[in-house]
Amino acid sequence: MSMCLVALDQHPEQKRLVATNPSLIPAMTEEVLRWSTIAQVLRRHVVVDTELAGSRLAAGDVVYLVLGAANRDPSRWPDADRFDISRAPKTHLGFGHGAHLCLGIHLARLEARIGLERLLAVAPDFRLRDVSFHGTVGLRGPDSGTVVPGKAAPGSPSLGVSALNARPPSKENP
Repeated sequence: MSMCLVALDQHPEQKRLVATNPSLIPAMTEEVLRWSTIAQVLRRHVVVDTELAGSRLAAGDVVYLVLGAANRDPSRWPDADRFDISRAPKTHLGFGHGAHLCLGIHLARLEARIGLERLLAVAPDFRLRDVSFHGTVGLRGPDSGTVVPGKAAPGSPSLGVSALNARPPSKENP
């Protein structure tokens, strides 16, 4: 979700598209996972002697998989460095693959969809401020930052927590 906010903040024209057409949120989420992969580098050990792209790899060798580069491979993704929510859907490595596929893949997609639907419904012009990123090579994503609501959507509830929860304020939900 945080990388979705960063991508939309950096690409206001894409944010406008999603804000006016929330059905694009799933495609936008997949494009964020491709364009800005959180797990950038994975280390693996070669199990059996093999050859990969003309290079010999011996059992026990260490290889580094650079998922961020794979998700921007120009032979697979035309104009791969461009963030484009209308890109034709293809599988990416944003959640890993095979035995290393993230177990929380479906929950993460659901949380992103619901969170973005609610945020964009009340604050379609949000901006980010003071975003700082992890300082590691293997993982990429924001540590902290502030979401500034911007102009409220017409007819939206107040921009408090109850608005993001899409429930009117009450004694139980102030």
